[in-house]
Amino acid sequence: MDFLIIFLLLFIGTSETQVDVSSAVPGTRYNVAISSISATTYSSPVSRTVTTNVTKPGPPVFLAGERVGSAGILLSWNTPPNPNGRIISYIVKYKEVCPWMQAAYTQVRTKPDSLEVLLTNLNPGTTYEIKVAAENSAGLGVFSDPFLFQTAESAPGKVVNLTVEAFNDSAVNLIWYLPRQPNGKITSFKISVKHARSGIVVKDVSIRVEDLLTGKLPACNENNESFLWSTTSPAPMLDRVTPPPRTTHSSSVLARSKMSSVWKEPISFVVTHLRPYTTYLFEVSAVTTEAGYIDSTIVRTPESVPEGPPQNCLTGNITGKSFSMSWDPPSTVTGKFSYRVELYGPSGRILDNSTKDLKFAFTNLTPFTMYDVYVAAETSAGIGPKSNISVLTPPEVPGAVFDLQVADVEATEVRITWKKPRQPNGIINQYRVKVLASETGVILENTLLTGRDEYINHPMAPETVTIVESMTGLFEGSAEMSSDLYSLASVIYNIHPHNFPARSRAEDQPSVVGTTRSQYIADIAAEQLSYVIRRLVPFTEHMISVSAFTIMGEGPPTALSVRTREQVPSSIQVINYKNISSSSILLFWDPPEYPNGKITHYTIYAMELDTNRAFQMTTVDNSFLITGLKKYTKYKMRVAASTNVGESSLSEANDIFVRTPEDEPESSPRDVEVIDVSAREISLKWSPPEKPNGIIVAYEVLCKNTDTLVTKNTSTTNITLRGLKPYTRYNISVRSYTRFGHGSQLSSLLSVSTSETAPDSAPENITYRNISSGEIELSFLPPNSPNGIIQKYTIYLKKSDGNEERTINTSSLTQSIKGLKKYTQYMIEVSASTLSGEGVRSLPISVLTEEDAPDSPPQDFSVKQLSGVMVKLSWQPPLEPNGIILYYTVYVWDVSSLKTVNVTETSLELSDLDYDSEYSAYVTASTRFGDGKRRSSIIHFRTPEGAPSDPPKDVHYANLSSSSIVLFWKPPSKPNGIIQYYSVHYRNTSGTFMQNFTLHEVTNDFDNMTVSAIIDKLAIFSYYTFWVTASTSVGNGNKSSDIVQVYTDQDTPEGLVGNLTYESMSSTAVNVSWGPPSQPNGLVFYYVSLSSEQTPRHVRPLLVTYERSVYFDNLEKYTDYILEITPSTEKGFSDTYTAQLHIKTEEDVPETSPIINTFKNLSSTSVLLSWDPPVKPNGAIISYDLTLQGPRENYSFVTSDNYLILEELSPFTLYSFFAAARTVKGLGPSSVLLFYTDESVPLAPPQNLTLINYTSDLVWLKWSPSPVPGGIVKLYSLKIHEHETDTIFYKNISGLQTEAQVVGLEPISTYSVSISAFTKVGNGNQFSNVVKFTTQESVPDVVQNIQCVATSWQSALVKWDPPKKANGIITHYLITVEKNATKVFPQDHMHTFMKLFANTSYVFKIRASTSAGEGDERTCNVSTLPETVPSVPTNITFANIRSTSATLTWMRPDSIFGYFQNYKITTQLRAQTCREWESEGCVEHQKIQYLYEADLTEETIYGLKKFRWYRFQVAASTNAGYGNASDWISTQTLPGRKYRPLYAFKKELLKCFFIEVIQSLGKDYSDNFRFRSKHTTVLTCGLSLGYNDCHQVPFVCVCISPSYLEALLPLNQALQPFS
Repeated sequence: MDFLIIFLLLFIGTSETQVDVSSAVPGTRYNVAISSISATTYSSPVSRTVTTNVTKPGPPVFLAGERVGSAGILLSWNTPPNPNGRIISYIVKYKEVCPWMQAAYTQVRTKPDSLEVLLTNLNPGTTYEIKVAAENSAGLGVFSDPFLFQTAESAPGKVVNLTVEAFNDSAVNLIWYLPRQPNGKITSFKISVKHARSGIVVKDVSIRVEDLLTGKLPACNENNESFLWSTTSPAPMLDRVTPPPRTTHSSSVLARSKMSSVWKEPISFVVTHLRPYTTYLFEVSAVTTEAGYIDSTIVRTPESVPEGPPQNCLTGNITGKSFSMSWDPPSTVTGKFSYRVELYGPSGRILDNSTKDLKFAFTNLTPFTMYDVYVAAETSAGIGPKSNISVLTPPEVPGAVFDLQVADVEATEVRITWKKPRQPNGIINQYRVKVLASETGVILENTLLTGRDEYINHPMAPETVTIVESMTGLFEGSAEMSSDLYSLASVIYNIHPHNFPARSRAEDQPSVVGTTRSQYIADIAAEQLSYVIRRLVPFTEHMISVSAFTIMGEGPPTALSVRTREQVPSSIQVINYKNISSSSILLFWDPPEYPNGKITHYTIYAMELDTNRAFQMTTVDNSFLITGLKKYTKYKMRVAASTNVGESSLSEANDIFVRTPEDEPESSPRDVEVIDVSAREISLKWSPPEKPNGIIVAYEVLCKNTDTLVTKNTSTTNITLRGLKPYTRYNISVRSYTRFGHGSQLSSLLSVSTSETAPDSAPENITYRNISSGEIELSFLPPNSPNGIIQKYTIYLKKSDGNEERTINTSSLTQSIKGLKKYTQYMIEVSASTLSGEGVRSLPISVLTEEDAPDSPPQDFSVKQLSGVMVKLSWQPPLEPNGIILYYTVYVWDVSSLKTVNVTETSLELSDLDYDSEYSAYVTASTRFGDGKRRSSIIHFRTPEGAPSDPPKDVHYANLSSSSIVLFWKPPSKPNGIIQYYSVHYRNTSGTFMQNFTLHEVTNDFDNMTVSAIIDKLAIFSYYTFWVTASTSVGNGNKSSDIVQVYTDQDTPEGLVGNLTYESMSSTAVNVSWGPPSQPNGLVFYYVSLSSEQTPRHVRPLLVTYERSVYFDNLEKYTDYILEITPSTEKGFSDTYTAQLHIKTEEDVPETSPIINTFKNLSSTSVLLSWDPPVKPNGAIISYDLTLQGPRENYSFVTSDNYLILEELSPFTLYSFFAAARTVKGLGPSSVLLFYTDESVPLAPPQNLTLINYTSDLVWLKWSPSPVPGGIVKLYSLKIHEHETDTIFYKNISGLQTEAQVVGLEPISTYSVSISAFTKVGNGNQFSNVVKFTTQESVPDVVQNIQCVATSWQSALVKWDPPKKANGIITHYLITVEKNATKVFPQDHMHTFMKLFANTSYVFKIRASTSAGEGDERTCNVSTLPETVPSVPTNITFANIRSTSATLTWMRPDSIFGYFQNYKITTQLRAQTCREWESEGCVEHQKIQYLYEADLTEETIYGLKKFRWYRFQVAASTNAGYGNASDWISTQTLPGRKYRPLYAFKKELLKCFFIEVIQSLGKDYSDNFRFRSKHTTVLTCGLSLGYNDCHQVPFVCVCISPSYLEALLPLNQALQPFS
């Protein structure tokens, strides 16, 4: 919107060119025009458009609100009067101010075109402070003044911390706090009291809030002045009592606002006239305009003294030594009962005990004794009235017999003795002796020993015996006896005091020896008795027991174990053997049936049947490996067992016959000899082997020479070997074979040779090698065909130039030829000779003898002096070089060295000789084999004298004293003359000095290789450099030795260290420094020690240093030390010069904290603390700084004492107590003590109980711990209510967990769960919120009442009932049979299975399924009905009749109960002599054929005879067999026509012709006909016609050759119908 605003500004008489315009509206566009005015006119105006800047808008106005439900406000406002621009949005912020003051605002942004907003999700009955601000492009403007608005009231929330305190056994005090969300003005509280288990309401009252509170309650409104309203004075009312006084709040708490104090003020109400020890549910809810949410708690009223005695006291399980007593609780429950039980006997009170059970067992009593029992109920409040009952214990079975012993032991009998029981518990009337085999448990004897008196002569009346037997049956396995039987037992006991035939428990057990036998002894009441047990098993462990009887039965047995003596064992009956090898067998046998003792060994008796050689062996095992037997030999053997008593008997019936198996021969054929030998044949003979070890089946002859092996087999003992090589040596051996082989038994080798001939070839592979320069070694091989024994070889040798020739005969293949000329060429040939003469020569080979060293030295050796030490040596070559001269060697030497020089020339110049030396020389000449030790004559010469070539060597020294040394050196290795003197040079800081020593002034050692001299008057502990020179008459040659560094020796220092001081670096470190001693006399080092003055033994390790200062750290703070320092050199030190220094370290803050040694809870709000000073105070403690930190307050203290009492603490609260010691240097470290004040019950239950997950039988819960646990939570208790059965059970969880899984729940069941926390004091009856859930489905239980019924031979019906527990909705049933599964609808409870196999057993498995899966299966077995034979085929008739065939038709049987197999068609030909089918003799021929398809009910019978009577019947079959056959039908075949060789067929007859031929002739004929053999041709207009094409042509001609047709007579008959 545009505004037109006109400002008229006149400035008269001014020259200003600027004007300020105020009161402009921000963000508004203005048009400004300026004109100048003269006296007469206005100038033309100049105009500009100006827009003022936008500024932040002002606050919106006229805020108003409207309640929308109990949680919403519709807020509206007007736009700001000064928008100062275009409004782009509004910001609404609000917060709670009553009943709670929120710190932060909640903001909402709205559009500029909407001047209202709906605030939702607010708390009912709550006053909110609301502000609104506008926003334009300049930013957010000022918020409006606060607008207070209250939401509508609604039902208040739960009261807070509802707890209950029991005053006495009939009154409790309910305590709670105002709801955190009152949601309006609370007017009253509703209190309901119910029985926790039954839910019956005991009290239900509503109390005005004025009657419970005296202060102000929060009542929110829209008045800014106050949010509290005053209550009137409380009116007196029933059941209200003054609550117990409570702890006064601290000043800081009282300073809080009145509103905060209202929330913390507890509200209490007393409920009276309750029953003791009864669990009540208390429900409290606040009321505004409507009743609020209910909070509840459960409490049990305290116990009271029982009001009556226990009821229905009964006794049971009465025996002679014990009985039990049971009772019911008092009729009125006044607490958790325990029971005080007192037992009185003849001597007074025996037992006084307490139990929580409703029964008590009394043991260790005396039989036949009267006892009085008193029982009273007891609670924590006291003991109630007593109930009394008297009990008489009955007689008992006796105790065990005493001193059971074995008096005598034999192999088959034992005599035992015993004494009567020490505790007879009545009159002993009989004894039982029982004998068992310990190993098998078999009862060998069970004897009752009775007296000879009353029982036989005076038997009981039958009725009495019957009563006694029934009574005894009651006692078997039980200790119970009714009171009326006691008197009966007494009567029987008095009438028949002896020989009562009581049954024992042992008699009820199965026994292998039959019934118990009785035996009478003279005096059954004797103090000691004996008995002989006979017919025992020898050497067997027996268990013998003896027990005594009274009228009440048998007492416990006393047992002992005894082993009978040994006897000779029975003979061994079963002996077997197994061949292990041809010379060993494994003999094994069963032990004797009656060993009668411990088998000590077995003896094996054996005999070789061929030689009657006998031998024996022993073993402890029941098997023995007999080795070393003869192979393929018969033996007789027997085995005897032995005990310590003797050996079992032997007889021929116990013998076993053994033959060892065949094997390879163990020896070779004998006496192999040659019968005849020729050039090509050898005849042999031999004898069989001595040990064939079986039957010889063959001999093998092996004939071998150097390169071939010939084998020949024969079954006789001679052979002729043919085809052998002449003059060849053969090694012949023979071996024999059994069926197991030859055993590698070869006869001794027989060597045989054929005749020889002369050689016809020369020696081969002729080679040579040089042995020396004058000798060679010639090698060759014999001729390839020597044809005999080579007698000699001939070697022909000659020089290449033909000057020399030699002949050498030898019998060896290697020949050494000596005396040859060195390094010379020769030609050699070789021939071989036998007794028949010399063979041909070999081809000649060339031989060169080896080089050698010269045989003469060089000639004319001479020397010539040139200048100084240079000379020239010369010579001439040797006369006999024996090869190529490679070089000359010149040898030159003096007394100390040898020079060797190789040259190729015949002269040499030498220039490196020594001065003044005598030399000798000679020369040699060398080929590649050396110089031959041939040297020239020796010549001698001498060189002139010179200066030394090298200085003295190995100069070193040794200190003689601190001012003198001895110097050692070795003379020059090359003095080049006579040494005249040595010069010793030395230098220090003072200058350079020299001393000359002649050979007489120096000392030589024993080897004359080391020279020494003494130099004295040197400075002490000074540094010198020494060197030495040697001089001849020519000089020293400027050769000086290596420089040696010399230190004169040290001495002990003199004087104390100077200026010994220390400086404190810290409270644990000092730096000590000092100066050197006045006379150090060497390299000074220092021994430094530091020790504590308070603990002198505490000495630091000795410190050695070359420095003149030492830094000591890690010292004890505020401690006195003594430092000692002594100077020293390597020569030692003197204690006279040890200096001391006293050191004290500085004070510091304490290094350790005080030691808190006492903590004691004086009450739940006060504690006593005490402590000891720090172990390391590091100074004087001036005070202790103490700090107490709690969750709500912190306190600090300063004290000089070492104890403190802390008061006004919060109960069960974690506090931190810090204690630190202080010195002048400051505060040390703190000791920390964490402690809790005493515990209480939880003041609030666990919070936020929620479900994590649940399944069909499990729920997973989590919760938050109680915000006010009141102590350490020991455990959580889950209270679980199952709605269907209305049962409650509990589950305890560790107090460390906040999650739990409850298992074992029922599927699809509804549960409610709450949780409470327990400290060591209790749970305060505080339960959390209730979580309600329904478990999921689970797999169902098994189906019920399954039945399987076979309905036919291939069907079965399965029926069942639904599961007892479906655990959900049944989706289907699954039936499995033979791995095939079938699903059945859930509403169906039966199913019929079809197409089963007949007479077959099936297992049907059925299981129900829900959405959770399949349940367990139930099975049933059923077998289908067996097959039966079919019924009779019906309506059998003829469909066609021909001369050689007939076609039958019939109807399928009405019933086929099985698998159809076939139709059997029976055809019978009537004899021509019969007119009817009177008898079987009228059947000339019978033919049966089968049809295997049930639905094929037509068949043609071929091959019938023409014009003959036939009858037919048909029967059907299954696997059960054939059913009844149909009635016979008969017919006569048609007459036929004669055969013609050529036929013409119409096409409609062709098929019939082929079928008849195929079916009547059989496969061979039909194949020949169908495939057109060479005798049969099918023609049709010149084309070949197949069987399947017969319908395509009008006529077919079949031509058959007459000769083949005669052979096919059946074919002729088949073709006759078509003629």
